Amino acid sequence: MKLLPSVVLLSLVSLNVGAQWSQMGANPKHTGSVPVAAQPLLHLLSDITYDPFVAQEQEQEFGDLLVHYQVPLVDGDDVYMEFKAGQFTSPDHWETQIWSIHGLRWQNDALVDRWTATSDWKPVPALGAAGWEPVFHAVLANGFVYMPATGGTLLQLDRNDGHVIKRINPFASVDPHVYVSGVPAADAAGNIYYGAFRLDAAALWTKDITGAWLIRVKPDGSAASVTFAPIVPNAPNATYQGPKSGRSRPPRPRPRTANTAHRAGPAGTWPPGHTGQTLLDLTGQMYAYHNNLSSAHPASSPWWAWPMNLKTVWFYQEGLAGGTSAAIYDAGRLVS
Repeated sequence: MKLLPSVVLLSLVSLNVGAQWSQMGANPKHTGSVPVAAQPLLHLLSDITYDPFVAQEQEQEFGDLLVHYQVPLVDGDDVYMEFKAGQFTSPDHWETQIWSIHGLRWQNDALVDRWTATSDWKPVPALGAAGWEPVFHAVLANGFVYMPATGGTLLQLDRNDGHVIKRINPFASVDPHVYVSGVPAADAAGNIYYGAFRLDAAALWTKDITGAWLIRVKPDGSAASVTFAPIVPNAPNATYQGPKSGRSRPPRPRPRTANTAHRAGPAGTWPPGHTGQTLLDLTGQMYAYHNNLSSAHPASSPWWAWPMNLKTVWFYQEGLAGGTSAAIYDAGRLVS
């Protein structure tokens, strides 16, 4: 995947109909669409560099760009984007880079960079064990911008000038070995949900995590966390370090048929084997299954690395005629 180190904005809708693209997937249902007709890609309206290290990143990966980027958050004429600064040393030391959110606005037919808010967020140290650079992703909700920060916290920003209103911390202190997991998501009521986990600082990639939490931030900024252990049936304890032997593989889900109902409704309309589980139930089941696999393989990775896509699976690569090549890989997330 060869990309230029800039974002090319061909068209942004100026109709103010609320937060048009407030988070990954656009909205609480993650439909990935907006009720606005697309414009022909005929004119270059703006060209902005938000990652100055692309050439170095590609050089380290034989021409590929193994970086996850935030989707621009759009609300009317306002645009909120991830930018990178600092220094790029190597894929094993992402921490020398600095991540921030810029507030931009369409003014007089130009996309004007109005403010910058720098985060103290750092990705999990790669140390040769990870492939893709994790995503730094903000969310637009309740009239504010919330961006990931160190210690499994969020920084609440004033969307008009970017100043930090408060650090939202569900824990007793700010522990640098606690990391935000995945992308914060907001529901229709303005509650924000995200995951966090803590690593053993002395053995980041050889020992299991020392804690994992599901966090909810209410619109008033108050936050609460719950550990996964009590909400996941038969979860391994905190000292568990590897898969147990003798565990059987759970049955594969049945394929859908033309008569399979796939949304909630009257009793009996759920697919066979399902009873309307909540997101929490399904997340717990996935955690328990992947954390208890009985046989390892060369492409395996710890379950806590999955939300951040730290390790991709490369299936195929072949050079073709005319200087082109073909590759098949599982990157986990399409927004990159």
